[in-house]
Amino acid sequence: MNIAVINQKGGSAKTSLSVLISLMLAGEGKVLCIDTDPQSGLSSFLAGNREIKSGTYDLLMGELPEVITIERHGVNIDLIGADYRLDMIYSTIDSYAIKRALKLIDKEYDYIVFDTPPTLPGITKACAVCADIVITPADVSLSTIKPTLYTIKT
Repeated sequence: MNIAVINQKGGSAKTSLSVLISLMLAGEGKVLCIDTDPQSGLSSFLAGNREIKSGTYDLLMGELPEVITIERHGVNIDLIGADYRLDMIYSTIDSYAIKRALKLIDKEYDYIVFDTPPTLPGITKACAVCADIVITPADVSLSTIKPTLYTIKT
């Protein structure tokens, strides 16, 4: 099952929710987290100071990425990390890029969780296209309503 955490609004807790979902699902099966945000918040949270040698950018370029296994709270989560190179392509890749790229991953996963950047075109749309479930986190402040409704509509 593929789960994409999406909201055009920055600071809507996409990364935090991606981590919590991944930890919960890791108790149920094998989980892969894919950080698609050039800011690489999910990678920083899960991998700490470990350098991302190859990750989501490489996967989208047709190369096998490094998959880092992280142990947290007694469960294992695999991570394909992000780095600054994603900034060159995240807004322009086509809607099926992630679906094609996933064919390169040689392991089977019960769950794949995508943490996305605060945008809708490009990589975010590509994550939504291959997702079985799209989750849009939001608070109930007036500043969040319009971007969140736009995200859901789009």
